[in-house]
Amino acid sequence: MSNEASEAGRPPAVHVAPDVDTVAAELAAAFIDAARSVVAERPFFVVLPGGKSPMPFFDCLVSNHRDRLPWNRVRFAWSDERWVPAADQDSNFGLARRRLLEPLGLDVRQVACPVATDLETPEVAAVEYERQLRQHWAVAEGRPDWVLLGIGGDGHTASLFPRRRVASDAWVLAVEDSPKPPPRRVTMTWTAFRRSRQLHIVATGTAKASAAREARAAALDLARFPLHGARQCEGEVHWWLDQAAAAEGDGRG
Repeated sequence: MSNEASEAGRPPAVHVAPDVDTVAAELAAAFIDAARSVVAERPFFVVLPGGKSPMPFFDCLVSNHRDRLPWNRVRFAWSDERWVPAADQDSNFGLARRRLLEPLGLDVRQVACPVATDLETPEVAAVEYERQLRQHWAVAEGRPDWVLLGIGGDGHTASLFPRRRVASDAWVLAVEDSPKPPPRRVTMTWTAFRRSRQLHIVATGTAKASAAREARAAALDLARFPLHGARQCEGEVHWWLDQAAAAEGDGRG
């Protein structure tokens, strides 16, 4: 088995597009296809990444797919959250609310399951967030349908950072010492991510090329390369790269 194949024996699907906009368009189309096969029967459970990397994807959904789904049948959660108020400009939930949920005309209280950053501590919020996820995903056998993750230039994903081993069966953990500000965060772990029916990872730009190559091709080392957890995913795994990320990161010549 090649390094790129998952531990479950399913090699990831690798999609390479010319530019960021094409990656976003193709990813959005894949999202719509996956959701339409589910929403007639039950809600479609989605995990979104933080930061600015999903913004082209959000904008594409709003601009091109507003009328292609019964959006009130989609349920959104977040891979991680910074320990800031929901109204803060650095809030991952706040960004998605402004760029995706509200432009789609959704009742945020109905469709969103954000981290409660108004609780006493990240530890308390992590426990509560896991409780909510387990409750919400119960109708889907405790599995999210569609998880989207980004990758940092240092190889981190969500708030799982290189060389910081996470040995826990918890779905959600508090982070007190993130190497990127703010230091306090709440993050899902691979115990949750690997349950996904479809896991999608996006890497665009030359700054992500080396990290994407190592995440896909280096020898298994989850502590050093957090995205190696994708190799243990129970469902499909998809990598979405633009030419800039694939030029060095593809590793296929």
